[in-house]
Formats: sequence, structure tokens, C-alpha cells
Amino acid sequence: MESKGKYEFSGKIRARMVMDGVIASSPTEEDKIFISRLSRIWTDQWYVAQMCKQFRAEKRAMMLAFPDFDKIERYILSSYLKPELKVKLPVTTVVENIDRFLGVKNYNINNIKRIRQIAYNILRGSGKKIKNHRALGVALLQNPSYFEVQSSVKLVN
Repeated sequence: MESKGKYEFSGKIRARMVMDGVIASSPTEEDKIFISRLSRIWTDQWYVAQMCKQFRAEKRAMMLAFPDFDKIERYILSSYLKPELKVKLPVTTVVENIDRFLGVKNYNINNIKRIRQIAYNILRGSGKKIKNHRALGVALLQNPSYFEVQSSVKLVN
């Protein structure tokens, strides 16, 4: 990891790499080379696009629209953004679902309420904190066919 190099991860990413055991807390020279190469890949649009293809269209849209959200937060947001939801989803139901489907007990209710408010702001089309690219991501969540490749399309050489 070059201190002033073009390819470098943020402190948040490096901390997660240490937590997950990908690199040592005091990066070795080998770790620095690894990070530099990995960063080069993740800053290249082609590589990122190819790696993202392995995710379902809805998940890709959610990750792009809300990059700071973790798995549980994306689950909560998508629960409140479901178009078939005709009644308000109680926070207690979301807590139960997080426990049942994601195996996390006693998830922070205030965090659920915060994300629920983000979802309501999106559905209302308001909220100063919601940027245009996030609105696009939500639109793509509601119509994921934008991400799907049509099988009827034939390539001609």
C-alpha cells in the first residue's frame, strides 16, 4: 500500500480487512502489494461490473444505491420498499424477521426506525438526504428488468 499511491483503500475498508483476517493489523510488505493490486482491480469499472454480475439484479441495485448499508440494513430497507406492502410493517415484525432469517437477535430498534424513515422518504419522493443516484437505485429495485440481459438479443460478428 503506497502511502501516496493511486490505489489505496479507505481506513474503513482496511479496518474491515483486518477484522476479517484478510491482512495483518500492521500490514506486511506482502499485504501492501496485495492491497495495491486489489485496489487496482476495484477501481477499474470493467472488473467491478464483471464481479457484480454474480449478484441478483435487486441486490446489485440495492448495493449501488445504498453502498453504506450492510446486509441487515439493506434487508430492512427492502422490506419497507416492497411495492406489494399494503399496510405498514411493524418494527416488531422486522425484528422477528431479522432474528428468523438472518440469525441476529435483539437488533437495534432505533436503527430499524431510521431505515424505515428513509424508506418512507423515498416512497414519498422527499428527503433532502436522498440523492438522485439513490432514487435511481430505488427505481431499479422496483423494475429490475433494466439489469437483465434479454435472451433474444443475438450478437453479430
